[in-house]
Amino acid sequence: MKFNLFKKNNKKGGFTLVETLVAISILMISIAGPVVFVGNGIQASRYAADQVTAYYLAQDAVEALRYLRDFNRITNVTSGATDWYIYDTDLIGCVGSFCTIDTANVYLSPQDTLSYIASVGSIDQAYLYNGPDGFYTISVNLADRTKFKRVFQYSKISPNEVEVTITVSWTSGVIPRSFQIKENLFYWQ
Repeated sequence: MKFNLFKKNNKKGGFTLVETLVAISILMISIAGPVVFVGNGIQASRYAADQVTAYYLAQDAVEALRYLRDFNRITNVTSGATDWYIYDTDLIGCVGSFCTIDTANVYLSPQDTLSYIASVGSIDQAYLYNGPDGFYTISVNLADRTKFKRVFQYSKISPNEVEVTITVSWTSGVIPRSFQIKENLFYWQ
């Protein structure tokens, strides 16, 4: 028997093209599932964060209107005036239409409500921007505005009750979203 140490083995080891394609397909399917779940989770967390911000912006407007009601009531007790909620002349344009409120400045000078309540034609004109102090205010500069818009409407239900509806809207990607709070303000003595 003749033994040759330098003889090459013609049998090659390795994968065929079909085996390689099947392995790559399995790998891609196993990676694609978690990537989709992560993407959906990120989108859901962004929506949740926007919804929490919208809730706080709506509640901020309710608190500012309550503050104005209380300030007006305390002021009118000493003057004998009958308007207990918010001055009718300030909100006459808000009945059945939209108004904005600059809550960042409400507490600075509550004597002049006209300086931070403004009537707007539609909710699209009521963008908020995040000012240098970190408070959301009425947008004055298009470059600084956020995606959030806030408006309110009010209606006088009775001499002792006013209903206020605050709507905050924004866009998540291409989907329009909104959050709304209705609050009744009552006369107190």
